[in-house]
Amino acid sequence: MKVAIEYEPMLSLPVVDLDDLYPNIYETPITSSRPSFASAKLSEIAALALLASYLKPQLIVEIGTQRGGTTLLLTENAGSETRTMTLDILSPDEYPEIGSAFRGTKWEKQINLFHNDSLTFDWSPYQGIVDIVYVDGCHEYDYVWADTKTALSLRSKKGIILWHDFPSANGVRRCLMEVSKSQKGLYHLRGTRLALYDPHKTSISVRAHWAMAKKEST
Repeated sequence: MKVAIEYEPMLSLPVVDLDDLYPNIYETPITSSRPSFASAKLSEIAALALLASYLKPQLIVEIGTQRGGTTLLLTENAGSETRTMTLDILSPDEYPEIGSAFRGTKWEKQINLFHNDSLTFDWSPYQGIVDIVYVDGCHEYDYVWADTKTALSLRSKKGIILWHDFPSANGVRRCLMEVSKSQKGLYHLRGTRLALYDPHKTSISVRAHWAMAKKEST
């Protein structure tokens, strides 16, 4: 709520609740075995877990692993058939905390951790087949822009893209403000620092700031 109070009035992205986009999503069961490992607020942990559990993605790609708390969260809620690919510029050999959240868990076998720069990594095996892309790497504008272009190319026909640290990180905010000019279906999830892109969810109208989002009647 504090995040929403601070930032919502200054944004041009529509601010929505999850159930405005995905009916009955709050009835979806979720779990979080190691929430303290995720670099996210509780409202963001809940939103990510709900999306993974509700959408049941076959393939998840995460840019920016860190300890792997979000990697684990998405994987354990998506189900046993899900594969997750996560990329970090830091090497787990030099920085053992990279991926430490899921290391040794029963979900580790579903997760592939790569050490590379997102700008030079070969993304071609994942083009057009990723159901959830989670962008939380370097927050400098040039990186966010490049990672966003990558995410758009990776997204499957039914897939969604999520960005963390919107609008608090200047690079993320600037990039998504520009993307919103050409892409419909880009939203800020109320009370979080998450932005979400789903081009299938464009018939959402939002009144100013604190008014609840409503689906347009068809």
